[in-house]
Amino acid sequence: MELCRRATVISHVSKSSLVSALALVAALAGCATVKDVGLRPLYVESDLDGTFEVRLDVAYRSDPEAHPQKHRLDLFLPHRAGFPLLAFVHGGSFENGDKGVSLAGLDIYGNIGRFYAARGVGVALINYRLQPEVHWPSQVDDVARAVAWLARHQEELGGDGRLFLSGHSAGAWLVSRVALDRDLLERPGVDLAGVAGVISVSGSGFDMTDEQTWEMLGGPFSEAEWAERFDPGREWDAEGWKSAASIVPLVRPEAPPFLIVCTSRELEALQRQNRLFHRALGEAGVPSHFEVVGTDSHRRMALAMSHPDRLLPQLVLDFVSGGAAELAAAWSARAEPGDEGRAALARATRGDRFEPDPFEPDDLVGPPAAAAGSRWLSEQSYGALDGPVGGDQADGVDWQPPHEER
Repeated sequence: MELCRRATVISHVSKSSLVSALALVAALAGCATVKDVGLRPLYVESDLDGTFEVRLDVAYRSDPEAHPQKHRLDLFLPHRAGFPLLAFVHGGSFENGDKGVSLAGLDIYGNIGRFYAARGVGVALINYRLQPEVHWPSQVDDVARAVAWLARHQEELGGDGRLFLSGHSAGAWLVSRVALDRDLLERPGVDLAGVAGVISVSGSGFDMTDEQTWEMLGGPFSEAEWAERFDPGREWDAEGWKSAASIVPLVRPEAPPFLIVCTSRELEALQRQNRLFHRALGEAGVPSHFEVVGTDSHRRMALAMSHPDRLLPQLVLDFVSGGAAELAAAWSARAEPGDEGRAALARATRGDRFEPDPFEPDDLVGPPAAAAGSRWLSEQSYGALDGPVGGDQADGVDWQPPHEER
């Protein structure tokens, strides 16, 4: 049924159905939003079975300068109180997208909300202003304000105090920035201390000073395209805007745990950016797990977020239900790299459902001494920056991409 876009509690009757596949438009380095229709059943509609409620277009800013559509969020709240709350930010090259995007009647991001709420996780879908109307610092500020609103209201919403941030593509960059930028912590009305973990799905642009990434993307042409997004007013030289927009320099030891996920079909440059980010977090002592999943393309990872047969949603559910705390506890007892530590880590991950990468000892980031029994401590979590990309290949659904994506 058509969903009325206003702040209200609604009921929704939906059918369990498998419908036409979708693809997500890929922009530079893969910041995607919904655009075209694919040929395979990649969208599985999640039922509203009466176990949660939906509130649409809730304002997280109400001052005179608030945007009437973009300073809004949608809530999917389990009826049973005491749930973790997952804030999700859509992608779209910083220029496109909306929490309410639909294509051929399919509610892409709303389906994410329904999927997790039906499984006991509250979800907030966050809108934010888009370029070129605003510059990227304003987009970061929008997401930070939304997260702060959720932190203030999560108890009355029924949350248990655990607030997780997640985003796809450009949204992954935004939530990572919000979780790490010290300047945001000093802004009036923005309290981000309660963030329990961050889930980055197919993000990029974490270290824009990395020259190898630019070479992999195509050199000067690619840099010019990115400059339009991150320095449209030409306020900096090339090194200036790259440094200002990079997230890696913001990494701090007290940051919350991170789950970093990308697909084996990402651009090599994007895979490298995820590895750079994961390594920087590990070197700073921030609990971080890096996972390469399945065979979905970058543009379809938003669909995979709510696909019951994909590994990605299981990773998310595991992370918010205890994996983040488990990862943090293990990292609090880190050991120095060495043969004994590597052996302990190997024992801990043998037989784990995560397929590990081969060890690259020189690039290990201090495996924990007491890793036994932790599903979050595969060798891949400490893998080499330039080593082979592993990841799960049994991702539930065997499918061939449409011709244009092969």
